[in-house]
Amino acid sequence: MTIYRKTLLTFVLVCKSTSGLIAAECPPIYTFSGELFSDRFGWNLSGKGDITNDGFDDILVGANHYTTIGFAAGRSYVYSGINGDTVYINTGLDTAISFGFGVAIVGDINNDGYDDYIVGASRFKQDPFEPGRAYIYSGKTNNTLYVLTGDLKVDQQFFGSSVAGVGDLNLDGFDDFIIGASGNSEVGHWAGRAYVFSGFDADTLFVFAGESADDLFGIEVGSAGLIDGDTIPDIIIGAVRNDAGGMDAGRVYVFSGATGDTLYKFTGEQAEDFFGFSIASAGDVNNDGRDDLIIGAIQKEIGGAIVGRVYVFSGLNGDTLHILDGENDGDFFGYSVTGLGDINGDNFDDFAIGAIGFDVDGSFAGKIYVISGSDGVTLFTFTGTSIKKLLGIALSAGNVTGSDVLELIVGEQNSVEVFSLVDSDNDGTPDQCDICPGFDDTLDSDGDGAPDGCDICPGFDDNIDTDNDGIPDGCDVCCDIPGDADGGGDINIGDAIFIVKYAFEEGSPAPPCCDQADADGGGDVNIGDAIYIVKFAFEQGSPAPACPNPGGLVCP
Repeated sequence: MTIYRKTLLTFVLVCKSTSGLIAAECPPIYTFSGELFSDRFGWNLSGKGDITNDGFDDILVGANHYTTIGFAAGRSYVYSGINGDTVYINTGLDTAISFGFGVAIVGDINNDGYDDYIVGASRFKQDPFEPGRAYIYSGKTNNTLYVLTGDLKVDQQFFGSSVAGVGDLNLDGFDDFIIGASGNSEVGHWAGRAYVFSGFDADTLFVFAGESADDLFGIEVGSAGLIDGDTIPDIIIGAVRNDAGGMDAGRVYVFSGATGDTLYKFTGEQAEDFFGFSIASAGDVNNDGRDDLIIGAIQKEIGGAIVGRVYVFSGLNGDTLHILDGENDGDFFGYSVTGLGDINGDNFDDFAIGAIGFDVDGSFAGKIYVISGSDGVTLFTFTGTSIKKLLGIALSAGNVTGSDVLELIVGEQNSVEVFSLVDSDNDGTPDQCDICPGFDDTLDSDGDGAPDGCDICPGFDDNIDTDNDGIPDGCDVCCDIPGDADGGGDINIGDAIFIVKYAFEEGSPAPPCCDQADADGGGDVNIGDAIYIVKFAFEQGSPAPACPNPGGLVCP
């Protein structure tokens, strides 16, 4: 398979058979939707940055196929984390430039107290070339701070196809940023490059290049966190088609943010793994004081099935900390990855993995796995709810609610959802959709689907409620309509006749709910109940039937 950029591969994946549905697990805090289904809204997004300077992280979303003045001009959206309102909208200025292909909140570029952001237009044209372009916007005003264009005469640069903030590398008080150009061909055709720029004046701080033709170096770029023990953040770059481990096995590079020196090279295990398709800082997964790295290999083949694999590597020494595999053939497990911080309070940072191909029968609904950093165990999952939902096509995290736990920001087909990850009772269900808050939802002694801590009727099936009064039959001592002996839904002469027949004709059926038939609350069912019902039905002002003693009543 030839991959020219991430969106092309995604397009190929989406064309798979689409049928079947997968049930939802938890409602989102926010849902943002694209203007047209074809916009590719949500295929690129970014969190972990306070553009509005209100103390809450905001959300940046790209829609690189948005069509206004022409096809795929593109658009970007900034949403407030505190209330979900739209803060800024920017639109591409020419046809087919894919404005919004790469988006990132990049820290405070101009040192004014507001985080700023980048939008890449990877197909920007400067005839006869297509170098790509990136726009850096002020978070405070939305004014353009810089416009940077890829090098000319080096094939299709795709400059701006990946963008990220990298922190203050040169310690001048201004945050810096990185832009990938996976189509750069100076070293070899589509070898790729990545450029690190100063936030202060947009001067080039570092230039990194792929090793050989068709590496697609720079298809993914990001901050690696604090890897090498100094106080300056380091840099991670993916080269998904590098051949060092086999044809298109892939390779990922980690560079010092202080010097530009190579700290690590991680290489795919076998041909066509596409190792490095997704990359991110995982935070400090093993609690050793150094940030660690998470890398996806979406076409990893295991036992003849292409399920995808994700690796977590130690920032301290490069050792492998975790290896996780997808569940099914075609899951594309690892299509997206992100660090989450410590969400379960065990002092080990956790992370999330997207598998957009997850389905039951070809639906491409998608699935997201939230993983414990300490042991690699799945804490909980979110599953797509419709065909071609592509849940997890992009992932980020941010503090949009002000809680101590980051929220998960999820891209999917034409929308973005924000999920809470707070799970106070550690039962694998986030609080906002917990069936039984404060108790372990997995403990269900009677197997009725109601956790023990919130079981209405312990020892009995809560789902069996013959009279539909909300009380399971096993614990029902007063049915819905006292006096409705025949279960018809009202009280009339028919109920009196039912009681008379039951009381005096041997073999007549018992009332469907005995406590309904005891109209006078005497503790048994006899002719007195029939008389009571007749009086209630025909004599104005007669008292309505009452509920019998709370101990319940057993019909003979």
